[in-house]
Amino acid sequence: FFRPFPPRLRSRQLAVTQTRRDSTPHAAMTVAIQNRRGVYEIPLDHEIAAALARRGGRRLREIQAACGVTLQLDRSRGSVIFSKVTPGEAAVVCKHIAGLVGPRHTVSPAVWAELMRTRTLQEGEDATIAHMQEACGCRIHVERFRHEVRIFGDDERVPVATRLIGELEERVGQESVYAADTASLCQATLRGIALHHAVTIQLEPSRVLLLGFRERLGPAADDVRSYVEDPNGLSFAGLQRELEVCQAASAPKGP
Repeated sequence: FFRPFPPRLRSRQLAVTQTRRDSTPHAAMTVAIQNRRGVYEIPLDHEIAAALARRGGRRLREIQAACGVTLQLDRSRGSVIFSKVTPGEAAVVCKHIAGLVGPRHTVSPAVWAELMRTRTLQEGEDATIAHMQEACGCRIHVERFRHEVRIFGDDERVPVATRLIGELEERVGQESVYAADTASLCQATLRGIALHHAVTIQLEPSRVLLLGFRERLGPAADDVRSYVEDPNGLSFAGLQRELEVCQAASAPKGP
């Protein structure tokens, strides 16, 4: 689909600016090649080209806004073309484009659950993923159907994000509560407990699995255990608001 960079233009290159991503599995390289007319062209692999074209070219517009450069995505050549920039500005464009392909990391179920739980939160103590992204300057994408994250950022910042994920691994864990028949448990009540303690609760055939920060798991497991032993006896004052919200959300809608 994408043709290789034309040999005739390679032979006319005057300047090369590159960003090598040795931290990625494929050690991809983003190169801006300038011809004699001062036009830069960045050959793209299929993954980066697809990322730039996705969602109506949103990523391309974001890079344009960040760099103050007008970029043209040439799908037939599989490249990005731009001009009227200095070599330093071309290097910045290269860095942004290289950041579209990030390394993948397999994470534990507890880390994955915590990142999924907080992926839409932008502020507050529980905005785990937002705080991590702010600290490392990278975008952390959580895969929905497997325990994997992907880090998007430049070479200097990706290792910081990797370190933060490692630190999160040490702070989270999981705990189980035995239940003979989890299908009979009220999911709205369990959601209320999870919301109150800021943990994730998953139901398995014979146990309730809790995942989250280790200091929160004990109290949350105690409440789940009390509920499993006596489904009608859960009347903790601190849970009332969460229970009401979750029960209202799960109630059948009227006509």
